[in-house]
Amino acid sequence: MKNFAMMGLATGSSGKLHMTDMDTIEISNLSRQFLFREQHVGKLKAEVAHAAAKAMNPDMNIISMTTKVALETDKVLNNQFWYSLDGVARALDNYEARAYIDRRCLFFQKPFIDSATTATQCTTKVIQPKLTTSWVYGSAIPTEETFLLCTVHALPTKIDHTIHYARYIALQELFVDDINNITKWLSTDGYLESLMGAQQKVVLKSLSRSLRKENSFTDCVEWAYRYFEQEFSHKPFALLHRFPRDFLLPDGAPIWTGMHSPTPLEFDLNNPLHVDFVIAAAYLRAYTQGIISSELKADDVATWNKIKSDIKQQPSTLEKKPWVPPANAPAPANPTANLQQQLGETQIGDDEVKAILASLPDRSSFKETDFRPIDFEKDDDRNFHIDFVYAMSSLKASVYGINQIDRLRLKSL
Repeated sequence: MKNFAMMGLATGSSGKLHMTDMDTIEISNLSRQFLFREQHVGKLKAEVAHAAAKAMNPDMNIISMTTKVALETDKVLNNQFWYSLDGVARALDNYEARAYIDRRCLFFQKPFIDSATTATQCTTKVIQPKLTTSWVYGSAIPTEETFLLCTVHALPTKIDHTIHYARYIALQELFVDDINNITKWLSTDGYLESLMGAQQKVVLKSLSRSLRKENSFTDCVEWAYRYFEQEFSHKPFALLHRFPRDFLLPDGAPIWTGMHSPTPLEFDLNNPLHVDFVIAAAYLRAYTQGIISSELKADDVATWNKIKSDIKQQPSTLEKKPWVPPANAPAPANPTANLQQQLGETQIGDDEVKAILASLPDRSSFKETDFRPIDFEKDDDRNFHIDFVYAMSSLKASVYGINQIDRLRLKSL
């Protein structure tokens, strides 16, 4: 848009530049372009870009839209529209839309410029029908790596596994999914009764995990400390109880061949990563419970120095809870059974369903508005989202003897 404005494109009497983008501006967009400013966050990209280009060159004839470029909108972006174009320039963030435009330009014989970024890599390419290879056939199609749940939960072997666990399981479950389930339960009469089978069990497990109202930030620090204890001490001990270091698979090979057996951690006030984890987890707990307002940010140095000082004192007053095999703990694993099935998350049983239902407090003791999920934003370093993911990922890597990476590399991944 900036280059077109400087070139004087679409400034003649019959010139037109059609621009479309269905998205709104996020904070993370601000670091990789220069049409948007902080005051534009939340506004439509197309409208702001339109105004910015017109400010650079008032003679431009721009038609801005918020129409998605896809098969379902071909009644709007119809044959007449495509025939009217001299060329196309695109900068898209997904393969499906890029492939769709490639097919349209090939069919209507329109040249187009493709540009994109992937992490820190940039690409640009000019496609001319009948002269160059089409984009689809000339490009490597990205594939998204997926991981087995048992791998990220209990058998991670590389940093990608621990990052996936920290971002898409721990952060997502605790501070988004659980909070949404709580607010639905509080605001909807008969919500649990309307759920069926496995779905009801998922929601009940979520409520049993997170339905507790903290009264102060001090309570949230204790919650974060107990969460540290559960994740990095109790869970590794429980796993070693089921799969001892000398455990053999059916073929006689040790289970931990090729991977590190877990080493439980003990909270250490002198370890900055341990303290940072408690700070980030406590902040997010307090935020989602309405204890901390969104105005309290990580760059409020004086406030956080005081909070860090309090945090360093508080865990030392908390009683450490060593892991003891509970009465219903799974017995040491069956070496002839499928390992992934044994490590997979099990659904709660009917007896546990009854116990959770009986233990749920009266809804009137909560206020629905007290709870709010986070809206993940990786480029605002004041919100503790990346701090939590980094600390969680690094500590889980430490448990399994996986080489850690620095915060900037994790953010990039």
